[in-house]
Amino acid sequence: ILSLRLAFKKLTLDDIAISSHPKRFYTRVMDFDQAYLHLVVKPNHHLNLADVFKVEDPARVPTEIQAMHFDASPEQEPPHAAIGLVRFNDGRVDYSDLGIKPQLSTSVRELGGTVRGLSTRRDATAEISLSGKINRNSPARLSGAMEPMDYQDHTDLLLDFTGLNMTSFPQYAGRFSGYRIVRGKLNMDIHYQIDH
Repeated sequence: ILSLRLAFKKLTLDDIAISSHPKRFYTRVMDFDQAYLHLVVKPNHHLNLADVFKVEDPARVPTEIQAMHFDASPEQEPPHAAIGLVRFNDGRVDYSDLGIKPQLSTSVRELGGTVRGLSTRRDATAEISLSGKINRNSPARLSGAMEPMDYQDHTDLLLDFTGLNMTSFPQYAGRFSGYRIVRGKLNMDIHYQIDH
């Protein structure tokens, strides 16, 4: 059972190309209006996004999905997908961390921005520029680049937020500072970089 929740009010695709032999999907622009995603860090510290790529029981996989299976051999090319530009408008991401006690939940609202160059090609690099508000009032921005198919080979992301109310995160604040925080705001820039 997948624990991933994804929804959107409107999805618009521009210039679509699909072929079954070889299996390929391409669209120039994908627009999400009021998209919603629930990210969960489970008690075993794994992200629920990983569930999308894991099959517990092959017998329960729909035949349409089974048809996309391929053998990694020179004769049979893997499915290829590419999206030139993904745009988000007024999205929302809910985040829950079930791996700490007590558990943490927060949300990013008014999520907007773009992801350019999404592709299943091994050497493809996606450029990310997203912004929103944590708990409705603290501006946050994520920008940079990463390889979608192999983030461990190249990831260079910058996350910055300003005016984050520390009392909204007593679980994290208390755990990592060692003190109970009564009031205060946090500004932070985090540079996350991997080069293999």
